[in-house]
Amino acid sequence: MTNNGTTETSRALQECNSVIESISKKANKYKRWARISGVLLVLIPASIPVALLVLPDPFSKAVSAILSAVLAGLGGWMGVEKPFERWSLYRRYHRAFEAERLRFQHKIGRYSEKNAESMLIEMLAEGQVRLHAEWEGLLPESSDVLNQLQTAGQIGGVP
Repeated sequence: MTNNGTTETSRALQECNSVIESISKKANKYKRWARISGVLLVLIPASIPVALLVLPDPFSKAVSAILSAVLAGLGGWMGVEKPFERWSLYRRYHRAFEAERLRFQHKIGRYSEKNAESMLIEMLAEGQVRLHAEWEGLLPESSDVLNQLQTAGQIGGVP
């Protein structure tokens, strides 16, 4: 027992649960963004010819141009944010931490020893550092962002 009446085991498990919940929320956020952007990547291009056929002439061109600009922006955003990759990254760590929690709770493998609580905390710390390093790998370099902006400008007709 510690001074505040909680056991070390419960604190380690609480920390593990907190990490899992945080990572799960991030995975769910990127899952939503990935699915929304995926649907938009299908619907927007499909709606452009429909707008050209259905709407009267001045409006059809304006709507098509707006949809094309939105599509280009969405593509650029997806290239920078990488929602599918981030969803996969966070979900992979979410499942890995859940598996470690299960091993800890049932005292399997390295968690069958006396210092299981310390080992769980150490695994959480190391896992979070690895997660952050992989997340950093998904961040675009400033030169990549500049190239995407220049490409989008060229596509949009702006030199």
